[in-house]
Amino acid sequence: MQDDPEQLYRPEEAAQILGLKPRTLIKWRQTGEGPQVIRLSLRAVRYRRRDLLRWIEAHTEGTSSGDTA
Repeated sequence: MQDDPEQLYRPEEAAQILGLKPRTLIKWRQTGEGPQVIRLSLRAVRYRRRDLLRWIEAHTEGTSSGDTA
């Protein structure tokens, strides 16, 4: 189940996966930045594994994007 793309993570778990502090994800939710979030209720939010991986991929710098090193 660990590799299930539909696996949901609490913000603390998602922050750990991304190597961030949970407070960063809170700020990003307030500003509309960061990975897509699933709101289960007013206070309960979750992050889907595939959305975290997609966000990481979209923010990965590489030479294929036209960067010159």
